[in-house]
Amino acid sequence: PISLMNPRSKKLVSYHRTGGLPQTLPFAEPAPLALQLKNGTYCSLRDGGAASTLTSHPTWAVYYYCQHGLAVWASMSATNWGVIRSHSVWTVKTASAAGTGGLTTRKVAKVWFVGMHA
Repeated sequence: PISLMNPRSKKLVSYHRTGGLPQTLPFAEPAPLALQLKNGTYCSLRDGGAASTLTSHPTWAVYYYCQHGLAVWASMSATNWGVIRSHSVWTVKTASAAGTGGLTTRKVAKVWFVGMHA
């Protein structure tokens, strides 16, 4: 299995594979692999695994884990994995990754998307 690489790195990574790749369709609006919040905090896309339950919103899930013990939380039906794009400045809702405390709306300063070369 291939795990996610650090999308903030300027290192080009090549994966060699024998055989074909399965056909997939891209998301209508792709979500970033990483975020930098306006306060400088970096967040990385959650790549599986168990997560806490947010006490104030028990039906929400973690979409990104961030520095300083934070996480980006959103409803299970959220589009763009919790990145709110309805305004010119994108935002996310953060709370403790442990699931405690209230939500804070934070502005997104920078995002990283995956790039591919055939």
